[in-house]
Amino acid sequence: MSSFTLHINDGSAKAQTFIDFLRDYVKDNVFVDIEDFPNETTLKSIKDIEKGNVFQAKDADDLFKQLDL
Repeated sequence: MSSFTLHINDGSAKAQTFIDFLRDYVKDNVFVDIEDFPNETTLKSIKDIEKGNVFQAKDADDLFKQLDL
């Protein structure tokens, strides 16, 4: 079996259409599998959470106050 890694910038409509095509194709073809991996921003957020670097707020106003917004 061959493996391919694609890095797709999903910020454009064409890229999103391609991703949608791949996901739809996989539904009908058991010999193809997609493994989703989190992007760098998500990985950083997960690490921050694991370190306890999180905000706790009662509501949106409280959060904005904590963030000085």
